[in-house]
Amino acid sequence: MGLLEEGKNYPTAGGSRSGRLTKLARTRLAKELFSGRYRPGRSVLLPEIAAEYEMDVEAVLKVFADFQTLGMVTLSGKITAIVHSPNPKEMHEAYEIRAALEELGGRAAAPALKGNTGELQRELNAMRAAVRALDLDSFVEHDVKFHRIILKASQNEVLLRVWDTLAVDLRIRGSVGKVTGNLPEIVESHQPVIHALGRGQGREAGLLLRNHIETVLELLKKSDSGVHRALRKDLELAKDVQQAFFPQQSLSIPGLTCETFYQPAQSIGGDYYDFFPLPGGRWGIAIGDVSGKGLSAALLIGVVQGVVHASNGTGSAFGHSCLAIERPAPHVLVARSIGDL
Repeated sequence: MGLLEEGKNYPTAGGSRSGRLTKLARTRLAKELFSGRYRPGRSVLLPEIAAEYEMDVEAVLKVFADFQTLGMVTLSGKITAIVHSPNPKEMHEAYEIRAALEELGGRAAAPALKGNTGELQRELNAMRAAVRALDLDSFVEHDVKFHRIILKASQNEVLLRVWDTLAVDLRIRGSVGKVTGNLPEIVESHQPVIHALGRGQGREAGLLLRNHIETVLELLKKSDSGVHRALRKDLELAKDVQQAFFPQQSLSIPGLTCETFYQPAQSIGGDYYDFFPLPGGRWGIAIGDVSGKGLSAALLIGVVQGVVHASNGTGSAFGHSCLAIERPAPHVLVARSIGDL
């Protein structure tokens, strides 16, 4: 996406639409961020998002302010945002807080909901229908309504405000894809809560709600740990591949003693060096560095090695004082050869 100039007036989706931001649209935006539609580190333009969703730019800005609170994005002025990778640890901690809040809410809501759980039952039935239809957006909408009804019935405004601050609807949207296989069981775990509240059993309802949230949390942890194991395995493989880029022996030149050592800041990095014997008893040293760290930097270095080796094969790279290979930010790479040693 291109950059827009801050301070310039951009067309919005229309003032008549400014008040039509629905929870479903907010949930859809969160879904696409969590699902990886936008790469981490990518800059997105809020006016373009507004046009795609037929929303007012100010409304989109408010939604992205919520995303920033969750650590999903960083706003840059009023028209751009930088996307971040979802943070599993932060999500887990939020669910732990949510479990405690909902236990308190269930205990306090029991007197008001005793014999008055028809609305909760309707939301649960809607969740069941959504799961049968594989409509995750609808499931999220009714799941949030179910839990919010209980918290409102507790008549504890501070409790409800803290719960809202957690942006539970966004978090459910971000996590539901990880527990899809367990959704039928998750949905049915709401029914005992309704029974306990219908009987006015606050303590039991609170414990059931806490167990419900903590069960989802454990499923999330299992899902995330599996992802992390696979990622670590891929990183170890990438580390082995990167090590193959470097010379397997230290530079040995008559009259010159050299030792090499390489330690990346992370498991893999964006650094590269190589040695080349040249005609006439000369030597070439290639040095490369990619701004940034990690897998993407290491992969780019692999490309550079291929370019350098190909150039060395023709002798053209080291016939000049400098071989420069550049790539626009955020990964800027410069490779230089130094000859005539």
